[in-house]
This record gives sequence, C-alpha cells and structure tokens, in this order.
Amino acid sequence: MKKVLISLLAVLLCFSMLAACGGNSQPQQTDDPANGGENEATQEPQEPEGPVYGTDGADALALLPVNDPENSWINDVAIPDCIDADLQELYKAAWWLFNIYQIGGMNNSLDYQDKLTAGEYNWEYYRDTNFADWATFETAVRAVYTSEFADRFLAVDMLLQGENGGLYSLDGGMGSEIDYVTTEFELVSETADEIVVNCNSIFNPGAAEAYPDRPDSANDEIRTSELVFKKTDAGWRIDSFKLPMYPVTV
Repeated sequence: MKKVLISLLAVLLCFSMLAACGGNSQPQQTDDPANGGENEATQEPQEPEGPVYGTDGADALALLPVNDPENSWINDVAIPDCIDADLQELYKAAWWLFNIYQIGGMNNSLDYQDKLTAGEYNWEYYRDTNFADWATFETAVRAVYTSEFADRFLAVDMLLQGENGGLYSLDGGMGSEIDYVTTEFELVSETADEIVVNCNSIFNPGAAEAYPDRPDSANDEIRTSELVFKKTDAGWRIDSFKLPMYPVTV
C-alpha cells in the first residue's frame, strides 16, 4: 500500500510540473492584418513626433569669435525664449554673422593695411581678421544657415573672396531705424523638421527721445517677420532670418 501511494504522488507531481510549464509558455506571434501583415517583433520604431535637439547651436557659436571682449554686445540682443536653449545659441550666431557681414555693424576686425579694390564702383575691401580665410568663414556661415540661405548670404556685395583665399569686407555700416524699441517672440509651429517663430518688432516714433526709457505704448507699431529653423541632414539650421531694426534681407 505504501508503494502505491508513493507511485500516485509521483504521477501527480509530474502532472503538476507539466501544467506549470504549459502555463508559462509564450504563444507564437501571428501576423496582424491591422498592422499590414507584420507582427510586433518586426515593426520599425516610430519616429519622434516633436523636434530632437543636439548641439548644433553651440557648435556653430564655437566657430565665431563671440568671446572676444569687442563682441560682448551679442550677449545683449533679444533672444527668443520660446525655443530650445541650443536653438537660442544658433539664433545668437545668426545675429552676430548677419549684423557684421550684411549690415556692416560692430566690425572691429578689419586690417586697413590689406586692401583690395573691386566692383563697378571700385569699392575698397579690407581684410577681415575674424576668420583665418574665406573657407573658414564659409564653414561658419553654413553651420548656421541652410544651404539656400547661406548661398545668398555669401553672394552679397558686402563680401569679397581675395585671390589669396582671404576674407575681405567693405568698411562702414548701415544705420538702424531710430524708432525701434524691442522685439517679442511668439512660437507659431513646431514639428520634428521645422520650427517657426514670429518676431514681433515694436517701433515707436518717440523711441529715440525717450531712450533709455520706454516710450508711450499707445504709439507702438508692430512689424512681424518670420524666424524659421529647419532640420537638415547636417542638423538644425536657420532658413529665414532678419535683424528687426534693419530693412535688410537676403
């Protein structure tokens, strides 16, 4: 009788182990028609819906001599607070380049001993020492702007590539609009590939007289321009940009 009981217990134990193994087994994945016939294991990862940032702005800013004490003014410009911190760095780089090489302002780097004469009106260009040569300058420009914008930026009469490969620039800058007060920024749209910001620039006929105080806002005039960031194969770049206090575009 004792042997019979032991045998029965052994059989029951085997059945229990088989049941446990069967309960933990994973069912085979089957094709799901709702997923186009692909099972979950073979589906491709989803692309992020929102923008992904890196160090494009910081990298671009590092190519510019913004840490020179003579360029400390860049830290006082109005920066959009509605965008990522790295894009703020990219905006700052765009501001510095545009101000110096499209407007001709705040450029203290011209070597007046190295001059070229060119153009229909025999304009005088001076060697710009902010960059070692034209190639270094072009690399910085293309690190900030999209290819199309950079092509237009580099083609302006303000700039000249010397036969020696140097960067030359006209001397003298454009005066800003004296009615300019400030710029406020508004995020319009944000996707994985493009960010659009409205730059609402405030102008007031009493700005110059009231400076440094704020003139009566009842006389404000608001002019809006678009600031556009685009995600390119090389990273984030600026595709639309202008300085609010100047009428210049490229």
